[in-house]
This record gives sequence, C-alpha cells and structure tokens, in this order.
Amino acid sequence: MRFTYMLMAMFVAGCGGGDDRLEVYPTTGQLLLDEKPFGPTQVLLVPLGTSGKSDEKTGKSVAGTVDESGKMSFTTYEGGDGIPAGEYRVAVGLSMTKPPRPFPAVYRNMKDSPLKVTITEQELNELTVQMDSSAGPMVKPPSFGGAAMSKSLQDPAFSAGAQQ
Repeated sequence: MRFTYMLMAMFVAGCGGGDDRLEVYPTTGQLLLDEKPFGPTQVLLVPLGTSGKSDEKTGKSVAGTVDESGKMSFTTYEGGDGIPAGEYRVAVGLSMTKPPRPFPAVYRNMKDSPLKVTITEQELNELTVQMDSSAGPMVKPPSFGGAAMSKSLQDPAFSAGAQQ
C-alpha cells in the first residue's frame, strides 16, 4: 500500500506544467511473469544515476499502468505522453482495484529491483519487462471484497509490504 501512495505522490508532483519539462518519447510495453502477461498492476520507473543506482535527482520518475493483458502505458506529465530518454529501474506495485497473481517481492523494491529499461530518443520505444517467479519470495496480493478486504487493509503486515 505504501508503494501505491508513493506512486500517486510522484505522479501528482510530476503533473505540474512549466518550462522545465523534459522531452518525452512515446513508449509502449508488455509486463510478463514467466513469459506470460502480468496485470493489472502499476509500475514506477525511477531514473538511474551514472553509478547505476536509483537517483531521482538525475531525471524524472514515471508512472505506468498495466492492464490485464500486461500492456503498459506511461505518463510523465500528461496521460500516456511517454518517458524522457534515459535508463530506469522498474518497480512493480499492486493494483488496488483487481490484484494480479502473486509475484516475487524483489520487483517491488524501487531501489534494488533488478528490472531495468532504457528509453532512447526515437519515435516509439517498445519495452518488454520480464519477471521470473524464481527471483525470490512471492508477494501474495490480498483478497478483495467484503470482510477479507477490510481485514487485509487493516493488517500492518500488508501495509508494510510483507511477504507471504
């Protein structure tokens, strides 16, 4: 849940206008788990510094949404506008509307996720982001609906991103 709030805060912070906007490049993509479409969910792209570590000072974080077919769309300033050129670490979140199936917890970490993408200055960037279920312990999304939803959202382990 913490990831969702951080994702929303970064998205809102990036929606302002101004002359300091970076040029963005249209980008589409597919999120896969074990070579099968994965979604719905959310992704966050965090720019990498020259050391290869996540560094938001070197660029702009980008929010992405993933539909049930694994198709990704990205927003930097306005809905679906694309991504500034550069290298990014990809963190996968949980959709609060309809959670996806379990996936390795390592992909939720915005600082250490092994998923990386490069956006180039071209007409269309097409990404394939591949997760592997053998990458570590799985995050099991909570059951949604009725008492199960209420209990899951009240559980401190869930809000801390606990692994089950």
